[in-house]
Amino acid sequence: MIPGIPLLYTGGKYYRSDLKEAVKLGKASVIEINQKGNIDGNIFIIRRIINDENYCYIRYSIKTRSRTWNFPVDVFKIYDDKGNEYRSRHGLMRGTLWSNEGIMRIPKLNDNDETLRFNFELYDRKENIKVNLKRGQVNEL
Repeated sequence: MIPGIPLLYTGGKYYRSDLKEAVKLGKASVIEINQKGNIDGNIFIIRRIINDENYCYIRYSIKTRSRTWNFPVDVFKIYDDKGNEYRSRHGLMRGTLWSNEGIMRIPKLNDNDETLRFNFELYDRKENIKVNLKRGQVNEL
């Protein structure tokens, strides 16, 4: 075994095996996003959005400047293009020395939603990340 390799494995593309299986069986759809936001020099990356029959899962990663700072993803407020707020009720996160990866679960998105906006506010720090949900559209990094 190579030292450090177990730390690099964080759950794969879908983070959970049941989501991977749902995608494989056509019971869930995936929108690849890969869009970055910078919060105090920490990089928050929205990797992909997975929609199944009941929920929407947001796969993300965080690259932190410091090993001692824990990124509080529960401070994100998530809105669709019509102003509806989606609250994260469930999430999982795994970490390595300089990064964290995780998944948030929110209520299922409407099929006609075109964008999601992630508003981060913590004390005097603010960041907004807007992502395009339509397939074939480019989300710039």
